[in-house]
Amino acid sequence: MKIKVKITVLLLLLITLLDVHTSSAQTNENAVGEVTLAKENPNKLTGYIEMNYYRHYLWRGALWGNDDVSQPELHVDYGNFSFALCSNLNLYPKNLPDEFYKKKVVFDEQDIELGYQNNLGKMEYQVLLWGYFYFNQLNTPNTGELFVKLQYPVWKNTKVFTENITDIASYSGAFFNSTGLLYEKEIFSEFTSMFFT
Repeated sequence: MKIKVKITVLLLLLITLLDVHTSSAQTNENAVGEVTLAKENPNKLTGYIEMNYYRHYLWRGALWGNDDVSQPELHVDYGNFSFALCSNLNLYPKNLPDEFYKKKVVFDEQDIELGYQNNLGKMEYQVLLWGYFYFNQLNTPNTGELFVKLQYPVWKNTKVFTENITDIASYSGAFFNSTGLLYEKEIFSEFTSMFFT
């Protein structure tokens, strides 16, 4: 476990150094972590890291466990392709096997994401392949998912979208869908341009 944690920390430090030497991508994130790449220089290698803290582990609206968790993430983008690593660290775990009872942090999940996004005319599409690898968890097999998102503009600042996720490994046949309208508008542009330009 110590070796795995050290490798994750090393990767996070490496991407931090990479991010310092390259300009940041302009990003736009949605509920499932979609990243829209900067269009000014689409073939530039960009990346970022983030550290998230959550009071409880939530998965698509469902509560799993009652431990505080920290989830460091590493993202790298090149052109229309993306790569991401996300770990889960249980902080002060309570409901784990006895061997972990006295530990303050337990590394119990590593997720890997490979993605591609582009457009066909006005329709934008994104395809992601997710791998979920679980450590130190009882009765939790590793698995993988295929994610496909389509969105199309219907009015000014408004797009209709559909997100479809299917399990392609341990839970064959499991399916998740989210469909709706997405409205985006910058409402503080005049205010920010008055004070910050």
